[in-house]
Amino acid sequence: MRHSDNDGFTLVEVLLALALVGIVVGGLATALLYTDRLGARVYEGQQGRLNAQECIAVMRWYRDAHGFVALNAGTYGLDRGTGGWTLAADPDTDGVFTRSVIITDEDALTKRVVCTVAWDEDGVAASSSLTSLLSK
Repeated sequence: MRHSDNDGFTLVEVLLALALVGIVVGGLATALLYTDRLGARVYEGQQGRLNAQECIAVMRWYRDAHGFVALNAGTYGLDRGTGGWTLAADPDTDGVFTRSVIITDEDALTKRVVCTVAWDEDGVAASSSLTSLLSK
């Protein structure tokens, strides 16, 4: 029976294979973590835009429920009480989101309403703003 010099793997070959597997697994883990964080950022962005859309809808309701004259120029937050929505003196906070409403006079028959929702995205400020003109 012949004896071959290539009966098994050398220690160097095993170490190289382990290093390669470690690099591949590390790369996959990094990609999975990045994808997870990216998904969370997309979700936060969608929630921020939904909060801004809700704000515009509430301001239309507020005009209809309380009259055009109740839309006084200024900066407000929204407060959902038992009797419906009211304007609060300060921006409102819901979890990580802070929402503010700025009402300005365009003319005697029109108000500009800017709803801004701000949040922190991995240490970076992010926001979403929507503007609507409300008339008498």
